[in-house]
Amino acid sequence: MNTTAATVVLSVLSAACYAVGAVLQERLAARTTATASGHLGHGRGPSPHEHGLLRDEHGLLRDGRALLRRGQGLTALGLNLVGGLLHVAALCYGPLSLVQPLGALSVVLAVPMGAALARRRVARREWRGVALALAGLAALLPATAAQHPTAEHLLDLPRTCLLAGACAAAIALLARDPAHSLRTAVAAGVAFAGGSALIQNLSVAVLHDGPDALLDPATALSAALVPPLALAGVLLSQVAYRGGLGAPLVLITLANPVLSCLIGLTLLGERLDGGIPGTAGALAGAVVAARGVALLCGRTTGRDDRPGPDSVAFPGL
Repeated sequence: MNTTAATVVLSVLSAACYAVGAVLQERLAARTTATASGHLGHGRGPSPHEHGLLRDEHGLLRDGRALLRRGQGLTALGLNLVGGLLHVAALCYGPLSLVQPLGALSVVLAVPMGAALARRRVARREWRGVALALAGLAALLPATAAQHPTAEHLLDLPRTCLLAGACAAAIALLARDPAHSLRTAVAAGVAFAGGSALIQNLSVAVLHDGPDALLDPATALSAALVPPLALAGVLLSQVAYRGGLGAPLVLITLANPVLSCLIGLTLLGERLDGGIPGTAGALAGAVVAARGVALLCGRTTGRDDRPGPDSVAFPGL
C-alpha cells in the first residue's frame, strides 16, 4: 500500500470513529438533560428557573460524569481516542492538506446517522448544509501549507506557552455559558486544534531526536498539555451536542482545521499556497462553509430537532 492510499484509509477510519463517537455523545447528552429535567421537576416540566439551572456551569460537570459512568459515554471516549490516534497516524503518511479535508467526512457520516437514531429523515436543508460545508472545506484547506513537518518547525518554549495560554483564554471565553451550544462547539474546536498542534510538535520531536526529545522543556510541556486539551475538547463537544448534532459538529469540524491553519501560519512558519489566487480561494471556501453551517443551524435549532425525552428511545446505545 502506497503512502497516499494509507493516508486515505487511515483518515476515513478516523472520520468514521469520530462520527460514531459524536452520535453517541449526542444521544447521551439528550438522555442526561432529560434525566436532569425529571429530577428537578419531579415528573413535571422544568420551570424557567429550573431550566436555567439545567444550563448553568454545572452542566459541564454533569455531562463529564455521564461520560465516565455510562458505557455509552466510555464508548464515545474510546472512539474519540481511536479516531485521534488514526488521525495522527495519517499525518505521518500524508500532508495536512489531504488529511484534514478527509476528516470532514465525519459530518457526512454523523448527520444521517444521528437522524436515523432519532427516527426521522434527513431534511433537504441538512443535505444542502452538509454539501456546502464540505465544499467550503474542500476549497479552504488545499490552500494551507502542505509541506511535511520537520524539526525546523518545532515550537520553542515561549511559543508553546503562548499557544497554551491562547487556547486556555479562548476556551474560557467561549465556554462561559454552556447554554450557547455553538460557542461551546467553537471552544471544542479550539481545544482540538491546540491539541493537534502540540501532538504534531511532540511527534516530530520524538521522531527526530528519539526519547531524548522529552528532555527538552518545550517538548515535555507539549506532552503534558495534550491530554487535558483532548479531554476538554471531548467534554465541550458533549455539552455542545445538547443543541443538536449537525451544527455543533460542523462548527467543530470547521474550527479545527481553520484554527490549525492559523497556528501554523503564526507559530510554525507555514504559508498559504497559491499566492493571491490561493488566498482568495481559501476565503471563498470559508464563506461557502459558513453558509453550510447557517443552513444546519436553522435546522438543528428548530423545535423538532432539539434533544429531548423522545431522543432517549435507544437504551442499548
